[in-house]
Amino acid sequence: MKKLLLSAAMLAGLSALAAAPAMAQATGFVDANVGSLNLDAGGPDQDVDLMGIHGTVAFPVGEGLTLQGNLGFDHLDDPVDGDNVSASANFGMRNANYALGAYVAYKDNELLDDKFLGFGGEYVYYMPQMTLSVGGGFGSYDDADADLYGISGVGRYFVSDNLRIDGKVGYTNIDSGGEADGIGAGIGAEWKPDNFPISIFGGYDFQTLDSGGTDTDISVWSIGARFDFGNGTLKARDRSGPAFRSAAGFDTAASGLF
Repeated sequence: MKKLLLSAAMLAGLSALAAAPAMAQATGFVDANVGSLNLDAGGPDQDVDLMGIHGTVAFPVGEGLTLQGNLGFDHLDDPVDGDNVSASANFGMRNANYALGAYVAYKDNELLDDKFLGFGGEYVYYMPQMTLSVGGGFGSYDDADADLYGISGVGRYFVSDNLRIDGKVGYTNIDSGGEADGIGAGIGAEWKPDNFPISIFGGYDFQTLDSGGTDTDISVWSIGARFDFGNGTLKARDRSGPAFRSAAGFDTAASGLF
């Protein structure tokens, strides 16, 4: 509960920061979601309830340069019980055709009783009705002496300025004495009524982790609502709001656990 209250306060701080007169050009969003994670490790399936709140704010820091901050809280419940608090910062450049940036990411994973530190980057290419992104990162859990590497690509197609369909593929490697390789994919959508700041989103992600010939299948579905500030449409947010994912390469179905 303390972590939930702390995360809610931090997210409220993001909104207040964006509203400050000194950052009048700041844009971003705050969202909340619920969902379920299914874990199939060869025995009986396990279903884990998920909920999360996340916030992102971005603002220009120079000609063509942007700084972005991201905070998140995710809770896993029944039959496991654990909280993940995450924070990351992106810095990069953007113009009308593309965006290029780097990030540092941190996660306090209560489920694993460990802390993660990661680094990575992302390239985003803009087309008239579509955005393509590829990014990757590397990082480690200190106490577990586990190294993680990931790469993922995302395609976002705008049916209209306020209706977007997403597709995602990714690869993850986890080295903690033995190695596990994961291939994942996902689909999603977001819709916002015209002239209204709240959108509805949902998605489904699937990943298979292969560890020494043993497969673990992880699937996640989620739905949620997102409050946008500083952008009139979903497409405007994509092109002139926050340009980057919070931790590209680590946004697979297994990210809720790891």
